[in-house]
Amino acid sequence: MSGDEVFVLCASAAATLFFAIAWLLSAFQAPSLVCPIGRRWPLWLTPVACGVFLFVVLRHAAADDVTDDPKYIAMYLLLGIAWLGILQRCSVWYGLYARQDIVERRNTAAGIALSGYMLGITFSYAGGNIGNGPGWWVVLFSAALAGAVLILLWTAVDAVTGLTDRVTINRDVASGLRLGAVLTAWGLILGRAVAGDWVSAGATVADFLRVGWPVVAVAAAEVFISQIARLSPDRPHGDPVLAGLMPALLYLGGSAAYVASVGSLP
Repeated sequence: MSGDEVFVLCASAAATLFFAIAWLLSAFQAPSLVCPIGRRWPLWLTPVACGVFLFVVLRHAAADDVTDDPKYIAMYLLLGIAWLGILQRCSVWYGLYARQDIVERRNTAAGIALSGYMLGITFSYAGGNIGNGPGWWVVLFSAALAGAVLILLWTAVDAVTGLTDRVTINRDVASGLRLGAVLTAWGLILGRAVAGDWVSAGATVADFLRVGWPVVAVAAAEVFISQIARLSPDRPHGDPVLAGLMPALLYLGGSAAYVASVGSLP
């Protein structure tokens, strides 16, 4: 490994340790009388799932010089976990807090939404690792591009629909299912949009726009469904199946089908 790669490895390991300790304190510090451990599943199960997924991608779909080298797998895995820790904290911009909403308020809808967000970040970062490239900065560029668009989309949809408030204030499970699914679907599409062999920054952005445009369609669908499933004082919660599970399956199934239809990497 080169000097800059050793630095990235050490910095990522330090950041991962910091975020891991903070996350574990959030997940397990409060007594079970406040919130049973089983209800805190988004705080312990989701990060494990994200880490396992990243490892599988790095082991089987990353650059040729990464898949069989434990040092590079460790570097990109730790970089991904650190990236997840950084972007996960952006959820507070929308009033979605891991500890307060999941542990202290026992908000199931918030747990579902936060899990979807973390999966979306993971998918978008994983895509940047798929294919051959000259170094770690290529992965970071691709992850930053996909992550920035994901956050911008969340900001835009939330400004129009107030979807996150329905999750954090109304504790609406249907809204939590939709928000979690939308964020996951965006991450899946954006991850595919940044995947592939590196040619140049311009080519990456061009491919990103060409492949990633369906995220706008998913956003438009959620705006439409949010209008239909509006909450009111007489109806503070939506139907978990009709207004939650079914649209969520539509978002996830549609995004997965699209990614599959794009075909093999160029």
